Amino acid sequence: GKMDETKEDASVEVSRPPSLDFVDRIRLLVLDDDFIAKRCQKLISRDYQQLLEERNMLAREKREMLKQLDKMATENTYLLRKITKQEGKFAELQSQNTELMERCRKIAEENTSLHLENARMRAKANKMARKGSKKNQL
Repeated sequence: GKMDETKEDASVEVSRPPSLDFVDRIRLLVLDDDFIAKRCQKLISRDYQQLLEERNMLAREKREMLKQLDKMATENTYLLRKITKQEGKFAELQSQNTELMERCRKIAEENTSLHLENARMRAKANKMARKGSKKNQL
């Protein structure tokens, strides 16, 4: 009867080959997928290449900087040695200076006492001269 007919129609519907349009669309999608995959692969490898180059450049810069740091450390050590040596000389000169200042102070003291003695002698000489001239006047 009627039920059998509809069943038969349904089976015919399913077994009918899909339209060419549909197959082409699937084929295009597959090709698209392939193209996209290849394109992605290309982009990824290009980015990876770029990253590798950047990494190598940074590694080179780092090596250069380390070399510079090493050089600076060596110079620093040399300068520190030089400073230490100069500090030693400076300390030596300072002690010599202190010694000389002490000598100068002693000399100045002696000088002062000599001036005082000189002044006393002059006063005595003047007194004697005055006495002598008084005697001559009498």
